[in-house]
Amino acid sequence: MYKVHGFMGDYIELDNSVVERKVCSLEEARSGKHKFYEKESGREIKFDEIPWK
Repeated sequence: MYKVHGFMGDYIELDNSVVERKVCSLEEARSGKHKFYEKESGREIKFDEIPWK
């Protein structure tokens, strides 16, 4: 998962080496509208922990 500067705005992208897809805008992720969790541990991934691509 990455933060991306896109042509139509900034967004969170899921990249699992098979497919890349836009998940939500950075504003939605920053506000807490969308939450992200680690699959193995179930720990919430904080907005600041997501790297830029």
